[in-house]
Amino acid sequence: PSGSSSAGDCVEPTPEPCGQGEGRDGDGECQTCPADTYSENEVCVPCPEGSNSEAGSVSKSECAIKIITDPPTDPPIDSTTDNPTETPTDPETEKPTDPKTEKKKKSTLR
Repeated sequence: PSGSSSAGDCVEPTPEPCGQGEGRDGDGECQTCPADTYSENEVCVPCPEGSNSEAGSVSKSECAIKIITDPPTDPPIDSTTDNPTETPTDPETEKPTDPKTEKKKKSTLR
C-alpha cells in the first residue's frame, strides 16, 4: 500500500491460473506444454520413458506407449546407383535364392 515502510507490506499480485495443458516457463508465463509432456500443477512434466503425448496434454494418462512399426519392405537401395538392388530368384520357384546355396547346386550338377 501507498506509504508503507516495510518490505513485508509489498505483495506480488497473484498470477492468473494457466489453462489446461499449460505450464509456466522460466518467466512465469503460461505456455502450452510441448509434445511428450503433460501439465500437472502448472508444470510441464515429461511423459514416462517409452511413451509420448501430443502438445497440450493435460494428464499422465495421455502419455501413450510408443508403437514401433516394422521397417519398410522396399528393396535396399544400391548406394552407387540409387537404384533398388535386384534379389536373385530361382527360375523354377521364383523365390529369392541364397547365393551360398546356388554355388552348392552348381557344384553338385557337374
